[in-house]
Amino acid sequence: MSGAAQKSCLAYAQASSGHDRLCTAMQWKAADISSYYCSGINEACLAQEARLSKGSRVVRVCSPLPNGSSCGSLLLAGSKPTCVKGVCTGKKGDAMQHPALPSNPIPSQARLAGSAAIKQLKPKPAAAAAATGSIEVDVDVKQLGPAVPQDFLGISLEWPGIEYYAGKGNAAAWSNVLGVLGPGAIIRVGGSSQDKITEMPSDASWAAMATLHQAIGLRFIIGLPLNNNNEQLMAAMIRKARQVLPAAAIAGFELGNEPMYWEVCPDVKIGAGGWDAAGVYQPGWSAYAAFFDRVARKLTGCSSGSSSGGGDKMIIGPGWDNMNTFTTQRSTQVMEAGRCYLQDFSVHYYPYYSKQSFDKLSLLSENLVREASRNATLHVKTAAAYGQKVRITEANSLSGAGEEGTSDAYAAALWTVDISFEFAAVGIQSLHFHFGHGGLPGNSVEAGVPVYAGLRTIHFTNGTTAPQVRPPWFGYMLFQAAVSPHRAAAAKLGPTAAASSSKPGRLASITAAAATPGCSQGQIKIWPVVHEAGAAAAAAGSKELRVVLLNKSKREDCQVTVNVNGVFEDGSLLWMMPEEAEGPERMAAKRIMFGGATFTDRTGLMSSTPKQEKVAAAAAAAAAARTAAGAGTSYTMQVPRASAALLVAQGRV
Repeated sequence: MSGAAQKSCLAYAQASSGHDRLCTAMQWKAADISSYYCSGINEACLAQEARLSKGSRVVRVCSPLPNGSSCGSLLLAGSKPTCVKGVCTGKKGDAMQHPALPSNPIPSQARLAGSAAIKQLKPKPAAAAAATGSIEVDVDVKQLGPAVPQDFLGISLEWPGIEYYAGKGNAAAWSNVLGVLGPGAIIRVGGSSQDKITEMPSDASWAAMATLHQAIGLRFIIGLPLNNNNEQLMAAMIRKARQVLPAAAIAGFELGNEPMYWEVCPDVKIGAGGWDAAGVYQPGWSAYAAFFDRVARKLTGCSSGSSSGGGDKMIIGPGWDNMNTFTTQRSTQVMEAGRCYLQDFSVHYYPYYSKQSFDKLSLLSENLVREASRNATLHVKTAAAYGQKVRITEANSLSGAGEEGTSDAYAAALWTVDISFEFAAVGIQSLHFHFGHGGLPGNSVEAGVPVYAGLRTIHFTNGTTAPQVRPPWFGYMLFQAAVSPHRAAAAKLGPTAAASSSKPGRLASITAAAATPGCSQGQIKIWPVVHEAGAAAAAAGSKELRVVLLNKSKREDCQVTVNVNGVFEDGSLLWMMPEEAEGPERMAAKRIMFGGATFTDRTGLMSSTPKQEKVAAAAAAAAAARTAAGAGTSYTMQVPRASAALLVAQGRV
């Protein structure tokens, strides 16, 4: 047994309480998994020890596995390890050496049927003299998919970062930049900070929420500190929210945050668990689920055992750390238990990468978004059976504040747009990219400015703040310009939307006609959104088409042809481009232009009105033949490597 294991074993044996015994066991597991395994310690016996131990009287239940027991969970190829004197050994009795986990566990290449992504295209050879590749797609504006909710795109912000968004003299600048989200959009106030709350959040935080709701109609998901096991404080926060904010400003209360990482024991994360009715912490999923359910019922007035009715359905949860690791069996259990109190089901999302293996190509990998779409679909289908919606209340490009040069660069703007459409396409109700504290006084990650934040809070010596727009926020802008044109127009993001109604846009179906290898397989992503015509274009069948074009390649320019089964006019094209014109540095660009304009930090306004260029409409007989939909219109555009654009056109179907 290693020195670290011996130390942990001794600490476990000498623990003076059931809780200390639990924590020392988890430290032992982190120090030496093989000897921990053969010690016979597991969640079940630890839970018994914690429950039976009273004060300094420690009841011991866990006991070592007998010599010769199989270390099945630690099995290596070509060996049959067994327990010998409390240690997992190999063929000759030598202590097992366990392989390191892969630093870059790439998700499977599962494909999601029906996704708007271009997939499994049949490539055609590129002409030898061509400098660029090409792709041609057919958009069917008569076969529409789901509507994109008006409150789909939101923000996640830590306590107390929200107070700096609308404090002394700050509201105008923040209202300007947040205006792109539009009325009804949601800021989730929570994160790791919420489970560290031990007293009522400051009046400044509540006042900031009230100001932002009054100024631009924002709503809030309010994070409650479940980990502290303080029902009185959680109930007081609910009462405070309802005193300070109008009902329309409250989108729900999220009960706890990422229970897998609760700080129950010093210096080690022990996984999910919960406190029983006697106040004893029990490890394991079952203990957590029972704890969540008991507290939710008390906060909402649901009687014990009630499966429906009688309670205030205001709880959002469980805020699991990653939807990829949360099984549908567990989500079913949460929703079945929560019929009386659960308003929405929530999970978080961060890609499967470590900082050591993470770069711009990793972030933009099509395999990554396909896996995310597949897992999101599973949760959406599970929730639908219970009449629930799924919110991803925290997400971003890489857990642990992101990675410089990728999470804060143009690549992150492209990813923000793409992953937003992927989740909208499978029925996610809302997506909230996490900005940390956004920026406490100071200039470091520790001071609350994570690398991946789309908005940074700049602090001035007179106590005021102003927003600084960073690359991911441009992804917000492009997405909103496509799915909420009236909001984009109100925020002066252009193109204007006089012909578009305020109804939610719907994703149109898309099929690929042909593509060269460098412009297919997810390198080019095309997301068409159809809007009903507004009062200015009320003729029967009038539509507005908005198509987002993403070139995720850093090497190949692509000629993109979009065929539409309807009679459409000449269109306009608005570019979201890195300032760097050429070279591989485009993906790493920190300065981004939106229609040739950018932001000024102090006012939250763009330097000028975004400009767009004309795109000629042409007849598309080939598209009509393929879709059997009558007349067609075609648009052809040159989309450079590492670039994005929004095509807007009016027409009739």
